[in-house]
Amino acid sequence: MSSGENHIVIVNFTTTPENQELALEMIGNYVGDFLSKQTGFLSSRLHASKDGNSVVHYAEWNREEDFQAFAKSAQSHPDLPALLAYEPKASAFKLKRVFPEA
Repeated sequence: MSSGENHIVIVNFTTTPENQELALEMIGNYVGDFLSKQTGFLSSRLHASKDGNSVVHYAEWNREEDFQAFAKSAQSHPDLPALLAYEPKASAFKLKRVFPEA
């Protein structure tokens, strides 16, 4: 992958040690059943903090427009209210460099 390809979205969800596993299950199901089936979706990773206080979802999209189309359709998804309880904070990125370099 060369610099500048793909659209990266990283979402940080706030959890507690008591609800992190439930959050991982809910977010994982949403990604597996819905998000990963959207046009332009390439891959994603779900990370759990060791202290139990957050979950991070890293997703790669082919183009920003693909992500925007997904985001529009996600507004009416039935799982959205439950996911919003984890206070998701999303940031978009453009890949600039990969290590090790090829």
